[in-house]
Amino acid sequence: MNKRKFSVPFPTLVNNESVDKFIQYFLQFKDSVENIYLGIPFLGSNYHNPKGKYIPFVSKYEIIQRHTSECIEFLEKSQGTFKRIITLNSGVYNYTLSDLIEYIDYIIIPFLDKYSIDGVICTDFNMACRLHEMRPQLELHTSCNCFIETPREMDMWHQYAGISVFNPPREFIRRPDKLKEMRATGYKLKHLVNESCMFGCPQNKNHVMAWAVDNTEFGSQCHHNVTSNFFRGVSIVPRWMKQLDPYVDIYKISGRRVPFRVLKETFEAYYYEKDNINMGRITFGAKPGIYMGFLASEFPDKLLTCECKDCKNCHLCDKIARNSHKESRKMFFKKDYTEEEYRNLRANITRDLIMQRSSKHIAFCIDNEYGEFMEILG
Repeated sequence: MNKRKFSVPFPTLVNNESVDKFIQYFLQFKDSVENIYLGIPFLGSNYHNPKGKYIPFVSKYEIIQRHTSECIEFLEKSQGTFKRIITLNSGVYNYTLSDLIEYIDYIIIPFLDKYSIDGVICTDFNMACRLHEMRPQLELHTSCNCFIETPREMDMWHQYAGISVFNPPREFIRRPDKLKEMRATGYKLKHLVNESCMFGCPQNKNHVMAWAVDNTEFGSQCHHNVTSNFFRGVSIVPRWMKQLDPYVDIYKISGRRVPFRVLKETFEAYYYEKDNINMGRITFGAKPGIYMGFLASEFPDKLLTCECKDCKNCHLCDKIARNSHKESRKMFFKKDYTEEEYRNLRANITRDLIMQRSSKHIAFCIDNEYGEFMEILG
């Protein structure tokens, strides 16, 4: 029996997928599902409208309207069966503290009460404190977007907001030493396992803050244009959980925006520790294409703890990307290069992208590290 605990997202339902099928599927794994988390679209749309006390479940976008209805249906049908946690990812507000309190008291708390919500994932410290003050029995978790890195910070969030479940920054999943230090506090650790942000990415906090302020994605050059950076990411392959079990209490699966069928494949990959799984299919945030051919078995164990400390001399990630010749990637590889040629090409690719100032190429091209671009949108 699998003794690990997982935090599972409520996904996007397409085709013949339904709330009932979602619930029935995860009932098979009920003992391993610590919680199911979901984002409620209409809550997010009021981050900057604290006076909007009466929220109709209506959106001009049919897909948002449908997903909102499915979230509500899930909350109604799953009460008493699963622990349900909602995400409140806003971390920066353009209104006063009194407006924030009003927003919590008149919008968030009535919703939590109506649907008997079990917990909330918070990014904003003030929001967490107010929720704890008003509903002390509510289970609160921190988001990885809080960037809580030290035991002192954990103590502060626990003292004032009653939080005992912490989600460290994304890259800590590849820093077991930091997880060990944080777990030694006695608080529980929850960690994402399949988001592809790059270890040490300089855009990370800007991306998070852009989302927190405007509830929109951060549109900037991303490391996903470089294939070898997939191996420098902060996702983990399933077999690495054995090494993380002493420190991680809850493994969080990313996937609120993917179809249910993809979420099932992702969850089972980690639940059964599949080493033959295609990591490009279960790692989210990455562009499709060349990533799709890399299996979990191709990720050396060294990558879990190397922390990218010796990239200038190591080149392991580059070699994996360059030397793999599976059928699913052969179309991208037209010739072999020496190390020097390869390094020069990669440098030129980055420079050319910047000089082009082309959002089309930056956002919608797959770069296989040899400069042979394939435009996804034609």
